[in-house]
Amino acid sequence: MATSSILESVRLTSPKAASMFVDALEESASMPRKSPSEYKYHVEKNPEAIRRFVSKNLPKEKTHK
Repeated sequence: MATSSILESVRLTSPKAASMFVDALEESASMPRKSPSEYKYHVEKNPEAIRRFVSKNLPKEKTHK
């Protein structure tokens, strides 16, 4: 997301608010970021496991009488 669109809704109406905003920006900039290799994920290749997963997450079919 572009910084300009994030900051578009920010209104700093006092020196204290501006100071708090700058402090928050500095704090977030100093936070460590995860590298892509730190994210854990699993690619399921077993067709039966994929069927079970998908069937649990599908909405129930409505039966018409």
